[in-house]
Amino acid sequence: MRPFVTFAVLALLTHQSLFAQGLEFMSPLQADLNHPVDDRLIEPTSPILGKNLVAFIKADKRHPELILQDIKQSFPTLNRDIQLSSIAYFNTLTGPLKTYCTTVKKEEANDKAIDVVETAAIPVEVLSPLHGHYIEQLSLLRTNYVEESISSIESAARSAAIAYQDERYKCDVVTQLNKMESKIKRYLPKRLDRLVDLHHKISSPEAAFPRIQFSVNGFTQFVFGELMKLPYDKLAGILKVTYEAQVEWISRREKNLPVERYFTAFENKAVEAGYLPRDILLVLAYSTRNMPSLDVQYGYDTDKALLLETYFWKLHAHRDYVTKEFEKDIFPNAVMKRNPGLYHYATSALMACEVRLNGYSGVMARLMALGNKIGYKVHKLIGELAGKEGKKGLKQIRETAKRQAFGPGVDAGKYGGSHGLKFCRKNTPKISDSTELDGEDFDPELEQMIQ
Repeated sequence: MRPFVTFAVLALLTHQSLFAQGLEFMSPLQADLNHPVDDRLIEPTSPILGKNLVAFIKADKRHPELILQDIKQSFPTLNRDIQLSSIAYFNTLTGPLKTYCTTVKKEEANDKAIDVVETAAIPVEVLSPLHGHYIEQLSLLRTNYVEESISSIESAARSAAIAYQDERYKCDVVTQLNKMESKIKRYLPKRLDRLVDLHHKISSPEAAFPRIQFSVNGFTQFVFGELMKLPYDKLAGILKVTYEAQVEWISRREKNLPVERYFTAFENKAVEAGYLPRDILLVLAYSTRNMPSLDVQYGYDTDKALLLETYFWKLHAHRDYVTKEFEKDIFPNAVMKRNPGLYHYATSALMACEVRLNGYSGVMARLMALGNKIGYKVHKLIGELAGKEGKKGLKQIRETAKRQAFGPGVDAGKYGGSHGLKFCRKNTPKISDSTELDGEDFDPELEQMIQ
């Protein structure tokens, strides 16, 4: 038997075997409690789905659409179990989140040695001490919600998600930024006053906990929130188009056939399919992340969150493979000496597009994309240096900035913003004509700053 046929048969048998294990394999309410000393009892890469379910999704090589169909058909109580898992997670993490935000100094949290199972995953050191409380929560929920209706569970999950997210927004590190923005607004003309509010909305600063990093989380809740507003069929459609366009691009590139730049290829495919640039950039800003980071979204809308995560792991694999093998073919305006990160590039493109769609000039849109990345990198640099003892010399500052990829991050703001503006302007009818604002408020000094 040929190797490929043998592999296909083994894969099919494995797939059938996994589903034969039924709910105990798939459900975080069942499988997790069987292994209470497991370091990944709360899964660092996907805390709501749990280790077994997310491992199954990541290992399955089929089209995400087929994976979702199989899971839902074979797991009739899927939504209920995921929602209860999310409630258990929020109930477990709310206390530590409040402590982190109000009593723990940022530099102390940042300075400790941590291990992550994957880049940007939640550190095991943060999750392990919470296992006892998590097990208690899961056990209580399994008992208390046996007779509850699905609508009652959905309501409880949504309430828990909203309360948990509110705590992220109230974190000290976020309120400090809010105060700074309020001071800035006092000295700005009203038109720019509104721009500060718009930037805050898009950048969506929140506590990064339980992740540990040197700056606030940015863009996450805006991107997730806007994607979750899309009707399910539309969200599924744009994810499918993006996934299939990437598969096609990789296949052609591996055969050394002519291809467009990686970003351009699936952006154009999605435009041809009738999707707007803003929605396409939202998908790119989500799919180029290091981790899906979906948690409260499962409480808001379980079906959409599961759809997003299933596609994420496949798009994530594409990102890693293309970055490793074909880095020079990724960016539409590839003039950067060092890869700034697809996520930083994509979020800068989104920022520029969103600012432009809100009536500001192209120059201002690009300046905001650039300024956002500079601000993020400065905040991150200060955060790490603040956790180090002793006087910080110029050498240490330079070494820290280099390790944090300060320069490439700024490049992401510059070139990502430029691409996002061009892509948005070209394919959005209302800003592609001669009535756009660039001719009215063009400022040559601002343009020079961007250059």
